[in-house]
Amino acid sequence: MKYKEINIPDKELFRKKIKELYGRDIANAECHFSSRNYTFLFNGLKPSVIRVSANAKRKISDIKHEMEWLDDLRKYISDITYIIPSLTNSIAEEFSIDDNEYCVSQFKLIHGEKANAENRDDQYFYIVGKLLGKIHSISYKEQKEGLKFNRCKWYEKNSFDFSYLKDYVSSEILSKLHTRIEKIKFYPEVPETFGMIHGDFQVNNILIEWDNAKAFNFDNCCYGYYMSDIATAIFSFIVDPETPLENNRNDLFFSYLEPFRKGYETEFTLPDTEWNKVDDFVCLRIFECACMLSRTNTDTAWKKGVINRLINTASADNCLEAFDTHHKNRILGA
Repeated sequence: MKYKEINIPDKELFRKKIKELYGRDIANAECHFSSRNYTFLFNGLKPSVIRVSANAKRKISDIKHEMEWLDDLRKYISDITYIIPSLTNSIAEEFSIDDNEYCVSQFKLIHGEKANAENRDDQYFYIVGKLLGKIHSISYKEQKEGLKFNRCKWYEKNSFDFSYLKDYVSSEILSKLHTRIEKIKFYPEVPETFGMIHGDFQVNNILIEWDNAKAFNFDNCCYGYYMSDIATAIFSFIVDPETPLENNRNDLFFSYLEPFRKGYETEFTLPDTEWNKVDDFVCLRIFECACMLSRTNTDTAWKKGVINRLINTASADNCLEAFDTHHKNRILGA
């Protein structure tokens, strides 16, 4: 997305402030927007990413604690990004324009490209799984060494705030979904299955360079179940707009999971009982997506339709089968 295409309140004031703090003009950057952040990518001799969290979704302290984990990961994985300080030599900056509050940080831009759907073969899923297995093996090692990081647990994240969903979904369905979420909360929190996770390990946060997979955008890292990262990754591949519409999503999920698991297990091994919980964690990811969407300022009619599909899928007894049914109905126009 180009700068002129992105919608930011008081856009030129925002642009001026970023330039004052970091000496970079976002009008010359590749721009992206998600429910959490604006990101501005700069290539060239000084490649970097400027990440802006709006309306107090991130604080400088959050970024500091994120960096503490990344600094430890970098001891074992060389292609982990790091902070590039602002012109005032701060790890992050905060400012406000009218009623909008912003927290800004700049990171080294790591090399690599997002793989197109046509290039995602078994080898791709293998090396992506291997990378995630490496991250989880480090998390396991950190816990065994007594290391602790000041990050929240998965259910404490803002992305799981479902207060806005009450405007879109019946209380009966929300109650059913809440029961399933509570069930996941009671899974054992032991180092073999639970620790520091990426928190948003999905297709847009994975880059490939030759036969090497790289992860970035760790701002959602937290304490959570390793299987949550795995389900998030595979689910992101089947919902990626580049994935052909006619494919059976349920079949695709498990065809991708097989080589992914082989790569993962070269670095870390989860008990078989964890892999049997994959549907619960797909449910968790869909629920999180619905929560994040419910808080955005987008068209209400469109948003309501998408949220209803997501929540009806997440509350089904078999989440993946329900997702595939909803997907087929969309193709048929039902």
